[in-house]
Amino acid sequence: MAEAGGNEARGARDRAPCMVVAPRAGSLALAAIAAICLLPLGGHGRADDLPGSDLFANQCGTCHVVSPTPEPRQGPNLYGVLGRQAGKLKGFKYSPALAKAKFAWSQDRLDAWLTDSGRVVPGSVMPYRQADATIRARIIDYLAAAGSAAKPQ
Repeated sequence: MAEAGGNEARGARDRAPCMVVAPRAGSLALAAIAAICLLPLGGHGRADDLPGSDLFANQCGTCHVVSPTPEPRQGPNLYGVLGRQAGKLKGFKYSPALAKAKFAWSQDRLDAWLTDSGRVVPGSVMPYRQADATIRARIIDYLAAAGSAAKPQ
């Protein structure tokens, strides 16, 4: 009897893992599809996963967004800002001074802008100034990385 009991217990133990290891084929396929959908397409999955995203959110995120599909904000979408003509993003109403600007955004121009926008474009209305060169550099690096796949707008 002890042997039979032992065999029954062992048999039950042997069967339990089979149910976990061999789920129905439909469940396995569904799990595989779900796992594939959760993978990023390449590199970083989202702009807010990049280094500097928290700094950007805290320093700039109230007025700006970095997104290929932006939501309305007080400031223009900064997705792909490097290389873009200043004051020319379609769909955004710039101050008259910035709308007349005749330059494209470069890292040096963004650095000067973040230091004192009124000095770069007198009459512009962005109230942000950042004296710390390290913070400015981190914001600019984030903008470069987040918008690196941007198409001309």
